Amino acid sequence: MTAQPSASLPADFAQLLKKTNLYLVGMMGAGKTTIGRKLANRLGYHFFDTDALIEQSTGQKVNELFAKEGEAGFREIETQVLAQISSHTNLVVATGGGIVTQQMKWS
Repeated sequence: MTAQPSASLPADFAQLLKKTNLYLVGMMGAGKTTIGRKLANRLGYHFFDTDALIEQSTGQKVNELFAKEGEAGFREIETQVLAQISSHTNLVVATGGGIVTQQMKWS
């Protein structure tokens, strides 16, 4: 028998995070967006999905970008989007599962 995680967070949990961003990483379809929205709502944080941001900024679907730019090109765009939003605080961010395969370039 496995323990079920509690559905509630301590009342001061958001304060304990001290505005730290939370990044959700996992396989496609794992529920990052669904859980991310709920978590952001509970914490009073803003929610972003990097795939949605990429589609908004490029005007193309993720699968179209992959086909056109290849994985390396897509990952470069994804890294740029993540760099832009990571300068903010109080965020829950759902990322693509491959984001952890790229080294961040700090200026």
